[in-house]
Amino acid sequence: FVGYMVNELHGWDVLYLSDLVVDSFFGELLAQQCVAIGHAITKSVAARIAYIALPPSWDDYLAGLRRDRRYTIRNTRRKFETQHHGQFYVRVEEDGIDEAVDRLIALHHRRWQAKSERHAFSSPEYVGFHRDVIHACARRGWIRFYSLEANRVPVAVFYCYRFRNQIFY
Repeated sequence: FVGYMVNELHGWDVLYLSDLVVDSFFGELLAQQCVAIGHAITKSVAARIAYIALPPSWDDYLAGLRRDRRYTIRNTRRKFETQHHGQFYVRVEEDGIDEAVDRLIALHHRRWQAKSERHAFSSPEYVGFHRDVIHACARRGWIRFYSLEANRVPVAVFYCYRFRNQIFY
């Protein structure tokens, strides 16, 4: 792949790879190949990806919190469920996944409609790419859509991947 990118793929002036582990084998090989043919390279960290190791269960998670925090979480959840008929769903199957994608896109557009800059899901190509990837991952059991509804209306959707017993958001 590196050989193809450097030697065969023509018509590019800048190759920008985000979220690439700087010292990965692929990154190092790409840097070596670029330098070998006279291309300048710059490596930098745009953002650190944060992660947390979660305990095996919700109860274990709560047990690790201070008493007042447990109360706040339980009380807020109870109010949401009773006052707003709150529901939480996880979609993992490919069947019906397009509805989850549509909800995600609608919420995303609503959030960004007042801003003038471009954003994710703003082009048919971007949406099509994500739909293809989502379907391919769903067939392998790697996709997760976490949805929160209030009064049967979606209010939040998280688009995640589950791979090697980790969930990526």
